[in-house]
Amino acid sequence: MKELEIHESYNHPIYACHQCGGMWMDHESFHLLCDRAEKQALDHGYKLPEIKVAPATGKSRRPYIPCPECGVIMNPRHFAKSSGIVIDTCRNHGNWFDFQELCLLVEFIQKGGMSKSRRLDERPNNALRRHHVHRFLNPDAIDVF
Repeated sequence: MKELEIHESYNHPIYACHQCGGMWMDHESFHLLCDRAEKQALDHGYKLPEIKVAPATGKSRRPYIPCPECGVIMNPRHFAKSSGIVIDTCRNHGNWFDFQELCLLVEFIQKGGMSKSRRLDERPNNALRRHHVHRFLNPDAIDVF
């Protein structure tokens, strides 16, 4: 991966860009990180490794970002809808987090955001919401209606 430096958090590879402060994780590592953050939040908290990156420059967020692995334009997706965090996702490879987004995501999970999102999804009018969360967590899933 061009210009990305590898770091690890509980055996999850995290690739950091020291120019923009963004981070890249493959799908499997991201799911494991989310699961671990949710489980450990109840015990003693989950901490990402300290990765020294430059804060984002004054540039605005690019609307479309290419995947660091294949170069295909990634799709922006809302994580768990209620988080307010938009993650760029490559269907085949992983997720890109802009500066501080991964930390915000872990904080959202630790504060019970996933549980809250699941409760909202269980309400009768939220079938479409459940579908979107499922699609985010399972980008290779085939829709069957």
